[in-house]
Amino acid sequence: MKRAPFALTFALTFALTMVALAVMVPLRPHAEEPDALSRAKAKGGLTACVDPFNFPFSANDSEPPGFDVEIARALAQRAGLRAQLYWADTGTRGGLGRALRQSILASKCDFFMGIGVDDEEELKEKKLVLTRPYLGLGYILLVQGTAAGATKLADLKNTKIAVPMSTPVDAFLFDNKYDRALYRWNREIMKAMAQGEIDAGMVWSPSVAVGRREHPNGKFNPIPGYKPEPGLRWNLAIAVPDSEPAMKQLLDDSIDALLKSGEIQKIVERYNFPYYPPFQ
Repeated sequence: MKRAPFALTFALTFALTMVALAVMVPLRPHAEEPDALSRAKAKGGLTACVDPFNFPFSANDSEPPGFDVEIARALAQRAGLRAQLYWADTGTRGGLGRALRQSILASKCDFFMGIGVDDEEELKEKKLVLTRPYLGLGYILLVQGTAAGATKLADLKNTKIAVPMSTPVDAFLFDNKYDRALYRWNREIMKAMAQGEIDAGMVWSPSVAVGRREHPNGKFNPIPGYKPEPGLRWNLAIAVPDSEPAMKQLLDDSIDALLKSGEIQKIVERYNFPYYPPFQ
């Protein structure tokens, strides 16, 4: 019988030896990637995504910088970390979806502030989840002049109420047969009230902060104790990747503590519009 060439014999022996070693010695598992919270602790900071042009929520050219910025700082401080910001513009073409794709989904930040709880379906598609709510917002009643004595919406049945057109509050007043004065924006209503052109308005609550900044002599009297009507109120929460449960838990626990201590309320009220805890 003809013997196999030495080179072939050596190659076969080497290959069999490697197979045996692979069977005998288990492969070392890859080291697990640290989660977002571990990475944040390692670098000493939490990064929040916020909109740069959305006062009083957040602004990159304003002092104070917006309540979402201050709440993000309070969340980081409670965790013993510094707060860092990544600016994500939600007002460009593509809106919130594009802002999410270019920021938190691109790993530019650990969480995204100021997301309406009714945006959950869009978030689910992007594998994002929401924390517990940290703030309630809604359409509120402002009165002055002849309407100054009103204590509830029903008191204004015979008063023309300014509303931003094509909004939920516009539809609500129309359906309930209230007399409306239509304006394009909340900002225009604030201006008209400051100039004494109208005595009652229903506006998006954070817009009061803008009105008071632009028209410091305006009255803008919210009805004391007024609670936005069902269907005209929403909660804000924070978006987190669904693959980061430890980060979500940290934020949930911190939001709970900041609500109980009254810190979130203090922050919001510095911006001169009515504070509402998350609606149940």
